[in-house]
Amino acid sequence: MKLFQELMEKELAFNNSKVIKKKLYEVTIWDKTFTGLSKEKQIKNNVKYEYLFAKDIENLKDENGDIKILTTFPSNFFTSSEKYKNQIYDQEIVAIPGGSSTMHIQYFKGKFITSDNRICQSFDSNVLNTKFIYYFFHSIKDVLFSFYRGSGIQHPYMLGILNLEIPIPPLSIQNKIVEILDKFTEYSAELKAELKAELKAELKARDEQYKFYRDKLLSNNNLSNDASIIEKKLYEVTIWDKVFAGLPKENQLKNDVKYDYLLASEIEELKDENGDIKILTTYPSTLYTSTNKYNKKIYNEEVIAIPGGSSTIHIQYHNGKFITSDNRICKSFDTKILSTKYLYYYLNSIKDTLFSFYRGSGIKHPYMPDILKLKIKIPSLKIQEKIIKVLDNFEAICKDLKIGLPMEEAKRQKQYEYYRDAIFKYLETGIIDNKGIGERESGLIRILWFIFEEIKTNLETVINFYNGFSFVSPDNYNSNNYDGKIIKIGNIQKDGNLDWENVSKFNFNEYKQDLRPYKINKNNILLAMSGATLGKISFFNQDISNLFINQRVGKIEVIEQFSIPKFIYFYLNYTLPNWIEVNKIGSAQPNINTKDIFKIKINLPSLKVQEKIVKVLDNFEAICKDLNISLPAEEVKRQQQYEYYRDAIFKYLETGIIDNKGIGERERERIN
Repeated sequence: MKLFQELMEKELAFNNSKVIKKKLYEVTIWDKTFTGLSKEKQIKNNVKYEYLFAKDIENLKDENGDIKILTTFPSNFFTSSEKYKNQIYDQEIVAIPGGSSTMHIQYFKGKFITSDNRICQSFDSNVLNTKFIYYFFHSIKDVLFSFYRGSGIQHPYMLGILNLEIPIPPLSIQNKIVEILDKFTEYSAELKAELKAELKAELKARDEQYKFYRDKLLSNNNLSNDASIIEKKLYEVTIWDKVFAGLPKENQLKNDVKYDYLLASEIEELKDENGDIKILTTYPSTLYTSTNKYNKKIYNEEVIAIPGGSSTIHIQYHNGKFITSDNRICKSFDTKILSTKYLYYYLNSIKDTLFSFYRGSGIKHPYMPDILKLKIKIPSLKIQEKIIKVLDNFEAICKDLKIGLPMEEAKRQKQYEYYRDAIFKYLETGIIDNKGIGERESGLIRILWFIFEEIKTNLETVINFYNGFSFVSPDNYNSNNYDGKIIKIGNIQKDGNLDWENVSKFNFNEYKQDLRPYKINKNNILLAMSGATLGKISFFNQDISNLFINQRVGKIEVIEQFSIPKFIYFYLNYTLPNWIEVNKIGSAQPNINTKDIFKIKINLPSLKVQEKIVKVLDNFEAICKDLNISLPAEEVKRQQQYEYYRDAIFKYLETGIIDNKGIGERERERIN
């Protein structure tokens, strides 16, 4: 630390002070007495330290604890007296690792426990500030580490370290140097934290949105009725690292690979920052090793790992070389049918369900028979690959599909989870469970289109519906100043046009209610809800203001992020006649229920395909001419042919089948 030396020289010169030099063994107290240096030269420490094993640390961690766990590597772990019952120390100390592949110097003041660290403190805080020692050690960090010996995990040669000289200025200067370096460290930490927080917020926000999309996408399934989707139990399509008790052996697919499992205490010594062999721990980590440090069996596979024992669930995917601690290793029985990475995303989408099958207090273990009986929906490999593409390249896909990413970290995390779960839920149920039509739901539809090309959903996903208002007769008005018009059920004609000659009028001043929900806007669809005209619909494409729906008339407002209004109109023309026959209520005065309308099933292709369908049906005669499709001269037959093509288009959307009883001219033209 060059700054330490510069401050020392500056303060000494400014205060005309002198510095004394002492060997470390003369002015420091350590946790042990070391061989190679006479005991009388080493200042006795009256505290006897207990050292944690590496394997103990994971079980001791407590986010709400106030007792620092001093590890031999950079960490910020704490425990509590509820979790740790042995001796706890309360001191101001400096710690250097007793065994490590890198140099890590720590300062701590307060309650702590320690793993294999060498603990150092001032022999007299009135002469030597312990934090001054800490900054001094940092200034000679490379020199300190030069006294570490061994290959791999290195250990300090304490005789060499204790003979190092430390410059000791007056305590006032030590304190000033410490104060300056503390402020500098705080400023650097704040700056670093700010930059890190911005980056972390950005990344986590994206991760949040990623999970949002993943879970929603995989929770609403377009293909639940598709023949290409199969449903299997996990034991039927996955291979695991063991054969588990509680499920017949013949039901479990055999794994020809025999795995060795690392002990937690071995991991620290195996770490190699330059290694290319992943260490699959039971907790989140990015640890690697190398053949220089690990000379036993190494595996090279595409796998998923869930912890064999843990207090939390951590699901990992890895494709390449690895060794593992106590994980349950899983892979696809056949990657031509089930992608291992698709399986990984599926398991993440049911993470809470998975963890519900873990048993025990504290460290829990998976009850594998129940996990293996979980069901998984398996779409075609092509669909699996699209799902993987979305979740692997979340940010790029969102950008391509013009889906906005929230800036806030928490919101973005939630959004990611929403989409992730939605994919799999959609696969399971075929329902898009969008509680509100916001940007997330709009994004979900676009992602579903990207994956499935068309989605199967209910009409409520793409429309808002309003029943009409009970207007009073104009005879009861107090004035003849009519400024509003009323569309009644009788105004909707069979051909979809509106009868404008018999439109009633009303006076706004006669009503205190908010009439906005009943106002007809351009691109609304009007539907006769009862009586002899039940099921007649009209598409309103005019710019007429102050037009309102009367009772028994329904107004459909299409959510245009999801669908083109005219497409919904054409679809209702196709599906309503048969649907009404099944769902109408009453005989003398038949009617339909609003809630039932929401449940009408619809196959929703992309907006681009919807536009093409609308273009064909809006310009039927011109399109037929362009495609050399002959049209009958008679108007009635021409209308029948139009309806034939219209219904065939929507039937194909529903079934994927061209139901042609014979290949006549109409069928050939439709195929073309």
